Amino acid sequence: MPKNFFLTVDEFQNYRTGSFASILSEARKYRLCLTVAHQYLKQLDEETSNAVFGNVGSLVSFQVTGDDAEILARSLSQFPGQVRPADLANLPKYTAYARVLIDGMPSRPFSLQTLPPPTLQTPEDRRRIVREASGRRHAAPAERVHAEIRKAFENL
Repeated sequence: MPKNFFLTVDEFQNYRTGSFASILSEARKYRLCLTVAHQYLKQLDEETSNAVFGNVGSLVSFQVTGDDAEILARSLSQFPGQVRPADLANLPKYTAYARVLIDGMPSRPFSLQTLPPPTLQTPEDRRRIVREASGRRHAAPAERVHAEIRKAFENL
């Protein structure tokens, strides 16, 4: 079975282009799993916003206000009113609502509690340890990654 590729894009609004909207609609067939994060919906143009909501499999929302709460409540709900804008606007810290894809089908929306950060100040040696461990587990030389991508696309 071919491997999935994972791409996480934080501050997604900085990459909102027509090309990215196209990537969102085509990613699944290339086994590209995208995670995009940003602060509020008006940071996205209409084309990109439509591409996100038209192709998203799983959706997680922490506390939001105003127009975002209205849009996200509708997107999280399987039927009207299941998640209300006020539910999203009044979430406590470290709490979110989610709807996830399970065997290709969206789940019922549910709330979840995340863990708060252990401390706001992380010692420099801990940062170094995490970076090094991440590099050992997930990094590869660019030449090898390019070769693997070429090989994967040959088999499609």
